[in-house]
Amino acid sequence: MKVFSKRFVLILIGTLITGLCLFLSIRQYRVKAFQSDVIPGSLHALAQTTLNEGKNSADVPMMLFEYGPAEGLSQAISNYSVVVAYPVSSNSSIWNDEHQIIGTWYRFVVTETLSLKPFPTCDTCQPSPNPPSGMTAGSNELLIPKFGGVVSLNGVTLTSVDPNFPNYQASQPYLLFLNVDTSKRVGVLASGPIAAFSVSSTGTLSPVTQMPGALAEEIFQTYGNSLSAFRTSLNGSPPPGATPCTASSHVIAMCTNNGGAWDTVTCRCN
Repeated sequence: MKVFSKRFVLILIGTLITGLCLFLSIRQYRVKAFQSDVIPGSLHALAQTTLNEGKNSADVPMMLFEYGPAEGLSQAISNYSVVVAYPVSSNSSIWNDEHQIIGTWYRFVVTETLSLKPFPTCDTCQPSPNPPSGMTAGSNELLIPKFGGVVSLNGVTLTSVDPNFPNYQASQPYLLFLNVDTSKRVGVLASGPIAAFSVSSTGTLSPVTQMPGALAEEIFQTYGNSLSAFRTSLNGSPPPGATPCTASSHVIAMCTNNGGAWDTVTCRCN
């Protein structure tokens, strides 16, 4: 029994040593594989540093992005298409390795098109971006890009989060002001997070960001954050099956107390 026990202990120690050597060899191979042609400050460099530190994940600092101008409501309605849609899938990838930019494309199902404007074309206008290869959208869908996401490089998980623009939540309806390229089925949120609103089960609109913006302020002041009131204003009358125009008593009182007259047909303060 003692001989058997000694053999067992020796075998166990040998197995552990072999496993540890194999682990270190694989890790060293992964590190060496990164050491050629790596741009300093890039995502690949960050992944290499993470491996050198014995870790398998890292957060990517989010640079500050400049979006389009923070337009008011009338200008946003004039310039952008307005849709209600919810995301059903996403695809994150490296958009720029050197500048550590990770992005995500979301596939949205469009439930309502409240307003449709042609995609802007001019000498200085940027063309719509191309979605990832193999990512397509149906006739009632749109592909919408957004900064931030999660990717894996050589077994290292890199996470990039925009503190001013939370990730879209699956199956959550959103009201979005977009530049829509119908030929590609691509929608660009040109004004960034201030042009996106979540829609509650009761039809209440809430900005997805804490960033101040005239658009959110005017939607609250004019429509009481009511999707049905906003819909009625755009279309003149609600579509079949839509909830009739409603607004909270607080919004109506605010209108009348300031010398206005609440129009129940257009759901606006005149």
